[in-house]
Amino acid sequence: MRELFKENRIKCLKRDGFKCRKCGADQIAKDLDVHHINPFKRSKDDSLNNLITLCSSCHRTQENQFNRVGVTNYLRRWIDENKSKAL
Repeated sequence: MRELFKENRIKCLKRDGFKCRKCGADQIAKDLDVHHINPFKRSKDDSLNNLITLCSSCHRTQENQFNRVGVTNYLRRWIDENKSKAL
């Protein structure tokens, strides 16, 4: 695992209160995924600003949605709409 991602993964989980930012599921850390908003493959960005905590179910949904319409725009829009609800 890349060192910066490894460090920021823990920070992301803590920042998001160990909850899925999409559905709010409160799960143990092993059932949560840290997702790159802008895919690492394209952005090479492991910064905390590019990471979001998702439960495994929402992460699978986002990955499938990315393949169809682009998760980046979807997640950015969702984050903007839900900033006041987060944490």
